[in-house]
Amino acid sequence: MAKNGKQKMRAAARKSSKKPPKQKKEKPTAEQLSDQEKQVLFFKHKNKLASSRRRAKAAADEFRIDKEAAKKDGFPYKEFEVAFQMEEDIDKTKVAVERTHRVARWLGVGRQLDLFSTASTPTNAERHFEDGRISALNDQPAKPPSHLAQKDAQHWLEGHGAGRVARNQQLSAGFRSIGEVQRDLNIPSKVPPATDAYPPAPTDDAPHASA
Repeated sequence: MAKNGKQKMRAAARKSSKKPPKQKKEKPTAEQLSDQEKQVLFFKHKNKLASSRRRAKAAADEFRIDKEAAKKDGFPYKEFEVAFQMEEDIDKTKVAVERTHRVARWLGVGRQLDLFSTASTPTNAERHFEDGRISALNDQPAKPPSHLAQKDAQHWLEGHGAGRVARNQQLSAGFRSIGEVQRDLNIPSKVPPATDAYPPAPTDDAPHASA
């Protein structure tokens, strides 16, 4: 009994020695801050927003340059908006396309809108080849869908190889430096012109400084 009593006393001592949990310090409201504290908080947010604003402006300038370059090659940005919407929600796009086809058929204007092509249906091999080619043009890895049979996957990989070659050729032919893009779009460069920062290297005829 004495032993059990000592154990209970030790347990009670340990329990009483535990520090009470720290209460979470509440963040002061704007009304509770002094004028100087508000000033410090203002500059904290100002500096953070200034950095974000610079990054946003740089991204907006780059976006505008890319849009102008695409437009110059004959692709209005509206076409890319359609592409982005298709990629983000293919099911919604499918419903919209089916609705357009159905209404065109009801109105009898399908052929006028060239919605119902008379071209021959592609074979499975041609379809898988084209899927692989599009995947490469979209800079996707050479990894055919897992559900494809070995033969179909091989057609897909052949198309991916053809698309990769076409993409690399286009990138190589269309590569332009930032300076060239800026000149095309009449954007003043912020990079100072190159100067002769160092004197010309001495020639054999030029006198050398003695040691």
